[in-house]
Order: sequence, then structure tokens, then C-alpha cells
Amino acid sequence: MKRFLFLSLFILPFLSMAQVEFSTKSTWEEIRNNAANTGKFIFIDAYTDWCGWCKVMDKNTFSQPTVAEMMNDNFVNYKIEMEKEELGKMLAMKYGIRSFPSFIILNKKGELHAILGGYSPPEEWMKSLEETLNKETPERLAISNTLEVKWPSLYSNYFGYKIEKRSAPSASELDAYFYENQSLDEVYFRMTMTFMSSLPSKTGNDLLSRGEEMTKLFGRDLAEEWKKNWLTRNLSASKIKGMSLDELNAELQSYEEYYPEDTQTRIYTTLNFQLIKEDYPAAVEWVNEHEPVLGNGTLNRVSWNLYEKSDDQLLLQTANRWMKKVVDSEPTYSYLDTQAALLYKTNDNTKAAEVAKQAIRVGKEAGENVAETEALLEKIQSAQ
Repeated sequence: MKRFLFLSLFILPFLSMAQVEFSTKSTWEEIRNNAANTGKFIFIDAYTDWCGWCKVMDKNTFSQPTVAEMMNDNFVNYKIEMEKEELGKMLAMKYGIRSFPSFIILNKKGELHAILGGYSPPEEWMKSLEETLNKETPERLAISNTLEVKWPSLYSNYFGYKIEKRSAPSASELDAYFYENQSLDEVYFRMTMTFMSSLPSKTGNDLLSRGEEMTKLFGRDLAEEWKKNWLTRNLSASKIKGMSLDELNAELQSYEEYYPEDTQTRIYTTLNFQLIKEDYPAAVEWVNEHEPVLGNGTLNRVSWNLYEKSDDQLLLQTANRWMKKVVDSEPTYSYLDTQAALLYKTNDNTKAAEVAKQAIRVGKEAGENVAETEALLEKIQSAQ
């Protein structure tokens, strides 16, 4: 049975001032009690002050009346800064939150229901929440419902305020930890997930063979996430930097033995490889071939790489075409800033100035630091 219904059309005109009712001052005990008493899910907007996409999510998605109505009806909504507040750090450690925005969903009992990540525009967000809420909460026998977990210092020192103050464990420290600790409990699982890139091969391969056990202990979704992360470990930027194309293809073939239906990983990994190797003609050709399945964020990233590192006018003009489509569909500050920079580098200064001014306006409205775009606008105006 579906657990919620979308709004009837006749209600919508009365919701123009609706917004998601986020609590920011309640204690964790109050949030848990509210959910238990109302039977609602707990929704945690896990953000950081420096996260630009968190601000875009607030402005573009959480501000929409239909989103607000559905979330207020189905959730006890809680917003917390994950690096400055102690509770934020505890939640980050408990659920392995290391990228932002992230959204933690617990059921009324405080059991982990799902974790969603990244910015979504309103329609995609509503669809994602609908699919998530209509699923049963996975059984996770090894995950407790308390935030009071005894984490090793190797783990707790990696979370908290300001990345430069964090302490990442060395490879030898991790080797020693995984040699001494082999019980597949909540702490061990989170340690392997967080430090996957440095996980000893013996430990990772042993856990890969225990997939059924991991599913019972942590739920199919987390077990599958672990498995995919392990199998893609050698496809990370730091690993592929030293590979040849033949070596990369061999790694991709090994991955595809487990996930033959996954075409996305080859597309994005090959593109990352081309960008790392600064083979921009190949990257542009690859993007043109796969543009229909690439998201706006990827097109923006490739375009910015070209702006910073290529002087090939044909390649830059192609990036201009991509970014026009991107900003036509999603005129955010970062995308407008990229478009303005490309227009400037391809000597279309009149249009570049127009887009830069729009980027500055949108950025200020979203609370972004627009100093670099203002500096770009000065250069554009000097060139006119």
C-alpha cells in the first residue's frame, strides 16, 4: 500500500506560501519522540555552510509548495550543519556522510530507511521521495538505533569541522586495524566504507565473498553500495591517473563481469581518464557521443576543464553549445559562471558580459560568493 498521496489539484492555489518546516533547534530526543508520536518518518537535511548545492536545494526545491506539503505531511523535518555541530558529526559518523547535500531518512522507530544524496530539481525530488517512501525499511540487524557508538579514533578524527583539521589514518594504521578487528559489526562496516580506497585487498576480497551475510546485517542497499564501491575502487581518479587506456579497459571489463547492465560506469570513467590525461579532443568527442545520457553537472565540469586548460577554439565553441543547453534548462550560478567564462574565452564579450551579470545576480540571491565572477566581468568589460 502506498504510504502517501500527492496533493489534489484544488488544494494547490492555497499553498503558494508553503515551505518545508525544518526544525533546527530541537534536540535529537525531541525529534525521535515527535516521529514516534506522529508516526512520521524523520528527514535529516545534512548540509554544510560551504556547500553550494545545499543552498540551491533550499532555493529551488524545498521552496516549492508541492514539495513542502508532501514533506510536511510525511516527515519530521530536521536541518543540521554536519561539520560544526556535535550532533551533526555524530550523524555523519553513524551514517557515513561525507558528501553534501545528503539526506538521511529514518522510520518512526529511528531505523535507517534510506540515504539520498545530491541536488535534485523539484520534479525529480518528488519522484525520488515517492519511490523511497513506498519501499519497506530494510532489515539491518547490525545497525543500532542509537547515535552513541564507540568509534575508533581512526574514524572519529576523520569527521568534524574544517577538512584541513581532519586526520586521515595512514595505510599502516589501517592495515593494523583490519588485522586486529575482523568482526563484521557496524563499526567495522563503516570503517571499510569510509576508507575503501586504502582498504587492504585481503580484507576487501574477503568481504566481497560475504555478500549474503552483509545483506542480512546491513540491508541489501548498503551491501550493494559496498560491493559497487569495492569493485570501482581501481577506477577512481587517483588510480586511473597512472594507467594506460588498455589497463583502464581491463579494469572496466573486470567490473562489468559483475555489472554487465551498467553502461554508465564505462562512460563516466573513460571521460575522467581523458580529462586526467588532458586528452581534450578525445574528451569532447566522447561527450558528443554520449551527451544524451550525461547530466548538467558533468557537462559543466568538462566545459570548465576546457576553459581552464585548452585554447582550441573549436573545442571551446563546442563547450559553449553544451553550456547554452545547460543554462537554458537549469540557470544556476555555477553553470552561468562557466558559460560566461567560455563566452569570454571565445571572444563573444557582449554576450559574456550579459551572462556574467546574470550569474552575479543569481549567485547573490542564492548566497554564493560571486567575487570571481565579478573579477571576470571586469576583464570582459575591459576587453569590450
